[in-house]
Amino acid sequence: MTKPAVHLVVGPPDHGVVIFADWLARQTGGHRIHLPGPEAFDASVLARIRELGAPVHLQYTEALFGPHTTTAAAGFVRLRSALPGPVGVTLHDLPDPADEPGRYQRRSAGYREVARAADVVCVSSRHELRLLNQLAPEVTSAQVIPLPMAADPVVEPADRPRPRPEVAVFGFIYPGKGHAAVLGEMRDLPEGIALTAIGRLADNHADLGSELTDAAARSGRSFAVTGFLPEAELQTRLRLSAVPVVPATNISASGSLNTWIAAGRRPLVAEGPYTRELAEDCPGLLTLYRPGEFAEAAREVLADASKSWLLQTPPPERHESAVAEAYLNVFAPAGVSS
Repeated sequence: MTKPAVHLVVGPPDHGVVIFADWLARQTGGHRIHLPGPEAFDASVLARIRELGAPVHLQYTEALFGPHTTTAAAGFVRLRSALPGPVGVTLHDLPDPADEPGRYQRRSAGYREVARAADVVCVSSRHELRLLNQLAPEVTSAQVIPLPMAADPVVEPADRPRPRPEVAVFGFIYPGKGHAAVLGEMRDLPEGIALTAIGRLADNHADLGSELTDAAARSGRSFAVTGFLPEAELQTRLRLSAVPVVPATNISASGSLNTWIAAGRRPLVAEGPYTRELAEDCPGLLTLYRPGEFAEAAREVLADASKSWLLQTPPPERHESAVAEAYLNVFAPAGVSS
């Protein structure tokens, strides 16, 4: 095992990938250096990294490194070229061939550059590994380390609050997250069931909130956005919703899904390659539904609230301690030493 990595954390503190990077630095005893963006890397940061003399690990998703695919990848590559080796990266939100072809090609080119630039590459699911193999087959030593889950998130029945009559989606609000799709499928639910977005609007998508509000009003429902909630409030809020749902169909790994689980909830989850993988590896932690079947699944939860709560704990290899241990050893399998 090498010494704990320096975690070079890029991006705003309320972004899920940044929150994960902060958690990982704490759990592994690694040093944390925060940059609001890759352009903030300077001689003083480099001097600090050299002084620490440890491998450097970064988390990459496009939104943290630049406004566009090409600028984000270039920002990562420039930063990496200034770092003494070795450098590892965990890739998030990998391009999916199901995307529009031009967008997939642009994003694939960017992720390929990032993966090639790193000494060690990590992904969070076998599905992501397959995506990486498609876009960068020359990167042959990528490691799969799942996103962490709380060891014992089960909430006893006596401690479960009375549910609010709402369907709730957690995380940043952006096109493709699934709010609109869920709203469309809610037409077969009782009129008093609202749609709530627990989170805030993603940057550059300010109009989406009013669009969803108008669409909900046309269907006779209310739509509300909580805004960003600090960690101290978030778990309590997640436990209040009658129907927790993760509606995006093309996720490759999902911190928001794990956040529902950490709150003791068993969410309804749109079926897709990653969510089928998770359901297979972690039976009992989520309920899959196919397109067009959300309302039926939601009615079952509304009729029996216990179906939206966990009855068992995640498997040990998914526990936070196991994930932290895997990251402590992340450089060793590739033959990379500090």
